[in-house]
Amino acid sequence: MRSITLILLNDALPFTILWQQLTDQRSRIGERTSMTRKIRLCSRADVPAAGMLPLDIAGLPPVAAFDVGGEIYVTSNVCTHNVALLSDGFFEGDTIECPLHGGCFNVRTGEATQFPCEVPLQTYPVIVEGGDLYTEIKDH
Repeated sequence: MRSITLILLNDALPFTILWQQLTDQRSRIGERTSMTRKIRLCSRADVPAAGMLPLDIAGLPPVAAFDVGGEIYVTSNVCTHNVALLSDGFFEGDTIECPLHGGCFNVRTGEATQFPCEVPLQTYPVIVEGGDLYTEIKDH
């Protein structure tokens, strides 16, 4: 268990203000030490036009890349309603349908768009460099 020792240097400074200053400082320190890491996903040519590609990448949970009008979007490849690989489902336009219960998600936003899915998919930023696709994740 962690303990914090507070030394009150100024009796006029209420404890709540001092506590807020300490937590704000700790938060700022955490922001500075948080790093992002770029991870290669695949070649741009690997993702079929108007199609999807499941990806098994070290350091990431199962993800899938989707081509929507020439733009690539990357989301979790696991349905949030029940454990099923979305890449086994039907993909059309910007919608992926879960093969298990027919729930749908918008791959651009991760939004659950059809019952029984209610929790959105995690989405990942996509960086195109040369002919390759990358994403960035935060290291904690």
